[in-house]
Amino acid sequence: MNNTIEDFQSLSYLHRTDEGSKNQFVVNNFSSTQSDNFWRILTSFADTNSSSDIFQYQMTELSETSTELVEASNELYQEIESIFWSAREEFFEDGMESEFSNKLCSTILKYGSDAIEVITLLIVYGKVCPEVASESLRWLGRIEQPESYEFRRWLLERSLTLSSGIARDGAILGLASMDDKHSIPYLKEAIKDEPSAELKQDMEQVLEQLEC
Repeated sequence: MNNTIEDFQSLSYLHRTDEGSKNQFVVNNFSSTQSDNFWRILTSFADTNSSSDIFQYQMTELSETSTELVEASNELYQEIESIFWSAREEFFEDGMESEFSNKLCSTILKYGSDAIEVITLLIVYGKVCPEVASESLRWLGRIEQPESYEFRRWLLERSLTLSSGIARDGAILGLASMDDKHSIPYLKEAIKDEPSAELKQDMEQVLEQLEC
């Protein structure tokens, strides 16, 4: 499952402008300074299907600054990718911790926004199975870590438009856990386009929760 440029057109933090025949995507309303470089790279690759292309570009830019940074980033990408890959055969129970969720949360608490960058690439570009993506999105809303809060909330709001209903369900639960009124307009927009009656009802329940 790969996401295409159409997915990014519905992304609330991006707006599209035409510059000749070239599409340009501009980041708006994201206040975290720690991830500015990541967002610039992500949006510059908005019309590609490959998360590895983005990551390799990021590595090239880092290499101009520090070999140690490249090695560390490569190791983190491989570590998180391995965590997701190992979880593909795991069975997840609603509301219950799992081996995957424990590893995921530990990694995020250790690496903060750097870990969320990798997770974003894996989920947005469909590099993990929907069940694992859903489980990760659920737990992204539960983690107590101020440093990565806005980044995690961004990913959850964006994931309301993923092609997988299973993954969207995880995003809904993650936003319910965050209980942040900031997500109200994104839920309203997602409700309009949600094809599943069950998921639309779940979104409406979370929306009612946030509007109280």
